[in-house]
Amino acid sequence: MKSSNATPWVLGTTATVSASNFVFLVMVARTFSPDAFGAFAAIAALLLLYEVPASAVQALVAGATARRGRTLGRGGCDRGAGLLAVDCLLAGSAACVVVTLATPLLDSVLHLHGAGATVLLGVDALPVAIALVPKGILFGLGRLRPLAAALAAGAVTKLAVGVVLVHGGDGLDGAVAALVAGELVTASVLLFATRRELRSPTVEAALPESPRTLGLEGAGWGRGIGAAFASTGYWLLAGADLLVARHWLQPGQSGVYAAAATAAQLAMWVPVTVASSVMGSLVPWPGCRWKPKRRTAMVGAVLAGALLSAGIALAARPLLVAMFDSSYRGGSAVAGILALATALFGITTVAVAPMLARRRGIATWLPWVGAVAFLTVTALFHSSPLQIAWATLSVNGGVVAALVVVGVLSGARARMAAGAADQQNLAAEAELELTVVMPYYNPGDLLAHNLTATLEALAQTEATFEVIAVSDGSTDGSEQSIAHIGDPHLRRVVLPANQGKGAAVAAGLILGRGRYLGFIDADGDLDPSLLATFVTLMRLHQPDVVLGCKRHPLSLVDYPRLRTVYSRGYQLLIRAMFRLDLRDTQTGLKLIRRDVLAAALPRMLEKRFAWDLELLVVARRLGYRRFLEAPIVLRHQFTSTVSWKAVWRTFTDTLGIFYRLYALRWYDREHREISVRAGGGAAPVAVLRLGTGPSAVAWSSPRWARSVEGEPA
Repeated sequence: MKSSNATPWVLGTTATVSASNFVFLVMVARTFSPDAFGAFAAIAALLLLYEVPASAVQALVAGATARRGRTLGRGGCDRGAGLLAVDCLLAGSAACVVVTLATPLLDSVLHLHGAGATVLLGVDALPVAIALVPKGILFGLGRLRPLAAALAAGAVTKLAVGVVLVHGGDGLDGAVAALVAGELVTASVLLFATRRELRSPTVEAALPESPRTLGLEGAGWGRGIGAAFASTGYWLLAGADLLVARHWLQPGQSGVYAAAATAAQLAMWVPVTVASSVMGSLVPWPGCRWKPKRRTAMVGAVLAGALLSAGIALAARPLLVAMFDSSYRGGSAVAGILALATALFGITTVAVAPMLARRRGIATWLPWVGAVAFLTVTALFHSSPLQIAWATLSVNGGVVAALVVVGVLSGARARMAAGAADQQNLAAEAELELTVVMPYYNPGDLLAHNLTATLEALAQTEATFEVIAVSDGSTDGSEQSIAHIGDPHLRRVVLPANQGKGAAVAAGLILGRGRYLGFIDADGDLDPSLLATFVTLMRLHQPDVVLGCKRHPLSLVDYPRLRTVYSRGYQLLIRAMFRLDLRDTQTGLKLIRRDVLAAALPRMLEKRFAWDLELLVVARRLGYRRFLEAPIVLRHQFTSTVSWKAVWRTFTDTLGIFYRLYALRWYDREHREISVRAGGGAAPVAVLRLGTGPSAVAWSSPRWARSVEGEPA
């Protein structure tokens, strides 16, 4: 499925289902008395007891299907989709029996005055369980049209049956029966759409280009049950307030609270839709290149939730009267508070959805903590709808704050783990005297000439060396322009996407085997013959860093006046901010001693043009002070990729370095004490392939995605 038509199906389906649920609740509320509507809202909240854990397992099934063409298997064994669906049906049957047996208890706690609705609640577990595996398969394979058709058919059935039964006088039992009917229709359509996959232990027909067996190595039902159990806390956050209101408040008050909660659901529509979009980006179905930025999605969800909750709070009374009738207008204050609470819950959805898909268990348990806190608070304060609403808002806000903290700590931990993996490679003994990295991004026809000149210049030094050419996601075919160069000292690295000069340089450096490791720009402005002088200085003085300097008295620089102005201005800014007694930090020719790089690189975060500056700042912070500035010859050939946008980004990145240096004290932390294996955990983000054919070896890194062509020297 192409990105052009994936996005509308994901967003449209989610919005349609949410809208149908909302319309159904409004229809029931306008028909029922506040007492009856309060009872129905409590039953609807109990239905989430199935939906949320089922969604967690479905996310794992979809992710496994998309990433490996596999679904969850018992005990880590490959199992056909049909057998897995049978397992789900058995689990649903067990849930049906448990809920049915608990009917007397539920009736007494929720004041339902009848067993019919509770029995139907148990029956609803069966279609939910039946639909679980087909939903995961369709989403994982990117077949969103039949998935959307099934959900739409269920929504239409629910509304039609609800109108007939509720207006026909069947009351609470009729409303719950309509919900069950909708789930049955959805499950039937899904079974028909996935009949081929369910009959076969493989998905070869669905994925003809890459036949794969359904099953998940090393995972099994243990992981799925764990995710389902953890996300049950999510259900408690979503519906516990309705259950508490029904139990503690007067029947009429619980109905007013339920109406206010229904109106407040408007504030969660956009965040939930965003969450589905994010989940879609984490399930990379074949052929889909649609990957929205999660940070942008989170910001959009926050802003949309804030605006919607503010609007609901300001217009709560007329909104309740328009949606229901005047008997519910007493819940206007409650609606305003719950609007903000549900907006926060929507943000929680956006944050937790990627964690569920990536099986990050720590953050998914936070809703359990919030649910326990909510039940504890409402056990003490439950005398009015306002008290329960304030408890809901406080707990949801606390969960969001906790998720932010967990996200920040997880990001810091991932960066430190990446740095530790990098240092592990650089800590190895040097095998060569020199490694030179040549990063490039769409350099045109000059690349092959400059690379050949670099190899020839280094050969004249009689040093043992290697050159690593790193494509920073080039799109101009330059990678093929150097394919004919058969020099044994050359290694070629290809990054799958443009990440920035710093990322390309670092990707090559951490692979280097030299006692000194450096880089030279590929644009041809710097003559590769300069490397002979740098090697001589390296051998004579053994400095920490040898860096080219445009302002050295012996340098010959032919440079546009405008670039000279902002280059000198930038160096004055750097000297003032970092007290670096250097005349030039940005010239694209440097050599760094291996131990210096091993100490500095794990602490570095920059990926663009400020990478040079961060290297020098970190090295100086760690006590390395022997920086040797060397003269250069620079002939500007108007082929550089530097632009005004790059200048602005470099400035903002410089401010980031300043903040990390003085405010966070980031570079003072002993990141090297972290013990991790290369790959940063059980699931490395990227795989580096060295060499070709049977003798190729693999190495994992969580920091950059890349591939290498050619045997190492």
